[in-house]
Amino acid sequence: MTITIEAATEKLDSLLALLAGCSASEACDIVQEHVQEARTYLLGAMDAECRFSLDLAREAAVRIPDRNIRIKAENVLSDLVAD
Repeated sequence: MTITIEAATEKLDSLLALLAGCSASEACDIVQEHVQEARTYLLGAMDAECRFSLDLAREAAVRIPDRNIRIKAENVLSDLVAD
């Protein structure tokens, strides 16, 4: 990742806050789990594991029922994976 750890952590934290407001759905829960794992791996300097968790979160995000949250989550995750 070329983005700083601090910037990536802020993006992940804001995504977790967004997902906390998501209607109770299995898809939101799964995305939250993967994002939390990615955050942990990021802070542990485990780039491959972080990237894998972000990829899993992106795959699960397409099933978030709330369209606005889904689009925002997909955008943040795409930005993080691109960096």
